[in-house]
Amino acid sequence: MAVSESVQDDMAYLLYLFPASHPTFQIVKESPTELKCTFIIDEGEVIDVKVTLSDGFPETPLIWYSSSDDLRVIEILDCLVETHDGSGIVRYFRRLLKALYSVFDVVEPPQLERMKDGKCPPWFTRKKPDDDIIDLTNSDDEKIVSTGKTSESVQDTVALKRLMKEFKAVSESDSVKNGIFSVSLIGDCLFKWEVQLKKFYEGSRLAKDLITLKEQQGYDYVLLNIIFPKAYPFDPPFVHVVKPIINNGFVVSGGAICMELLTPGGWSSCYLVESLILQIAATLVEGEADIVFNGNLSNYSLRKARASFKMLDILHRSNGWGQPNKS
Repeated sequence: MAVSESVQDDMAYLLYLFPASHPTFQIVKESPTELKCTFIIDEGEVIDVKVTLSDGFPETPLIWYSSSDDLRVIEILDCLVETHDGSGIVRYFRRLLKALYSVFDVVEPPQLERMKDGKCPPWFTRKKPDDDIIDLTNSDDEKIVSTGKTSESVQDTVALKRLMKEFKAVSESDSVKNGIFSVSLIGDCLFKWEVQLKKFYEGSRLAKDLITLKEQQGYDYVLLNIIFPKAYPFDPPFVHVVKPIINNGFVVSGGAICMELLTPGGWSSCYLVESLILQIAATLVEGEADIVFNGNLSNYSLRKARASFKMLDILHRSNGWGQPNKS
């Protein structure tokens, strides 16, 4: 069957949100009309879900299948068919995920927030004919890279084009609209961003500490600075916490953040800044971050953050990354 461009875009967007490396929900494209999904409840317990486009989709329902004999899974899939309303595939997947994460008491990933519109966002485009690859550069950028030019003017042009595109996308994102975080430029410089992380998982220690922080110090967010290199997006940005002082959460002394993603070896030029910000927020919660209310309450400095991250990178290059130490 022929698959429309909009449905192909939606499927590519789902693959981008939930790649095979996602910790709890993984999607693999088995054919132009079929997606295979794996929902990971915990180590050793998974649920498979397969979805196939029907000939008349979206007028006719998607075809859902799971080998699981869990009645809860069967009920969820039956409900998706019974409540068919002609929506796009992204909206149906959001309904599926909301139900699975709720029923099996698994913490929802931030990607669900980005699926609220029920469709592929306008900033997302895919390369053709391989619709699993995200196209984040225009043809001029690709020509610059392919010629091997490395002058500062060329690097600045590529970085500025990408950063203008990214800042616009982030500023208009659901994450900003829903108050999950805010973003602004430092001194109107596209290479320096200031991010206020405002909302965390409500049951987390960090979310509770932000309430106390508001009472004691008058603000209720975690402030990050993001500094982009001239070789961006081919080199990673440097990200560090400015304030408050944080224990655990993979934040090391100096305010640097212990994430392989932020190193040249772990970075990909396809990675989006919004995804990076949400991943950092999730990492803080995963690492059980808490705010220091006693002792030295001065802000982290860029110099100390860079120094601590350099030491961290050297250490992990020698010993491997794996799961970073929470301390």
